[in-house]
Amino acid sequence: MNPRHQKNDGGGIGPNSRKWKGGRHTPLTHFHKFKRAAERRDIEWSLTIGDIDDLFDREHGLCAMSGVKLAFDFGMRNGVENGNASLDRIDSKQGYHIGNVQLITKAINIGKQSQPYGDFVRMCMRVVEHHLCD
Repeated sequence: MNPRHQKNDGGGIGPNSRKWKGGRHTPLTHFHKFKRAAERRDIEWSLTIGDIDDLFDREHGLCAMSGVKLAFDFGMRNGVENGNASLDRIDSKQGYHIGNVQLITKAINIGKQSQPYGDFVRMCMRVVEHHLCD
């Protein structure tokens, strides 16, 4: 089968498809979703889709905090987005710009919220230590 017609692991259309719209890794719809979310919250945005693709490459497609393999959403499956990649501001007091963003899993981003990076890591370490003592 021609690789341009194959579906990605998420069951949707990926970067090798003729129908693909986006960067090397980042779907255009996902890029716009990130950007719109920043604009709705009145947070500075100076990233391009290429910046996010470069970040994905630098992080080897892994969550910067957990090392879990990341995947962008390529549509919905059973009413749920099938990707786990989320764009995080390392310092939540600053905007979305090169040097202040990392790709992490959605679950970690939800847990981190606006906590400073170090505070979140220390909290995670306390959780692990608590469970190691059981």
